[in-house]
Amino acid sequence: MKDLSIAAISVGATALGLGIWGFSQISPSAAMHVRLADSGQEARELMLERDLDLSAGGQISIDVADGDVIVRSHDSDGARVRVYVEARDMDWGREVFERMRFELGASDNRATIEAKNPRIERDEWREHRSFSVTIEVDVPRRVSAAVVTHDGDVRLGTLEGTITVETMDGDIGIDRIDGPEVTLRTQDGDIWAESIRARAIGLFTSDGDIHVGQAAGPVRATTSDGDITVTLASAAETNLSSGDGDISIQLGNFGSDLDIRGEEVAIVPSSGFDGQRREGWARGQLHGGGPKITASTGDGSVTVRGGR
Repeated sequence: MKDLSIAAISVGATALGLGIWGFSQISPSAAMHVRLADSGQEARELMLERDLDLSAGGQISIDVADGDVIVRSHDSDGARVRVYVEARDMDWGREVFERMRFELGASDNRATIEAKNPRIERDEWREHRSFSVTIEVDVPRRVSAAVVTHDGDVRLGTLEGTITVETMDGDIGIDRIDGPEVTLRTQDGDIWAESIRARAIGLFTSDGDIHVGQAAGPVRATTSDGDITVTLASAAETNLSSGDGDISIQLGNFGSDLDIRGEEVAIVPSSGFDGQRREGWARGQLHGGGPKITASTGDGSVTVRGGR
């Protein structure tokens, strides 16, 4: 879901205890109006707000059929969940929210958030149209997270743990992740990350660009249609592939073994390269060699910069 909006929210660490709550209805009087609808303008209401038991070292699982997901971190225990609905017709928005049947639970330092497909009929959509859901979650910084949304964007702040994100139709944005493993996957959307440090980094999109400001650890990134831009902060095996797009690799102060293919291939500067080169292909050692970097694109250029 598009038009993702991030608002500053104070963090509460009060836990309501263990258990599972099902939410199928919320009265208009219990909803907080964030913006009033007027002359066709959309309104945004807080439909659900709950605290869950979750401490550092725990896990959170979010599985929603339709909605944007925002996960932020704080330095204390406890998780707070807020669900917002934005719609031009807020009565319609409340009805769809009820259909989603949100369920929240917490047990053994594991928190779960689940919501069903609201199953909006074509006639209903034609009549009401505008509708979106945003799930905002504040969690301890050191937690593992698994996020699945079938139709929506996902934005994660700074987290330390194993991270998996999957969306069928949406973008994925990451501030900073330090964890054993990080896997980000979208069928139709871009992947953007400021910093990822992990023993295994997997980034996959069928239709979109991939950008990583700083990657420390082995990287595997693939896109069928899009550009890949990665800055490698550490010497580690790297495999980048694009069916139709340009690939740009910035190396830190280390050598590598290169195997790069594309319509155009460039190594900048080329003075430290020792190997074979011909049109659309280069293989050899850069600055004495090191972990292997493989990059290929079917229709685009590959550029490698930096090194010692």
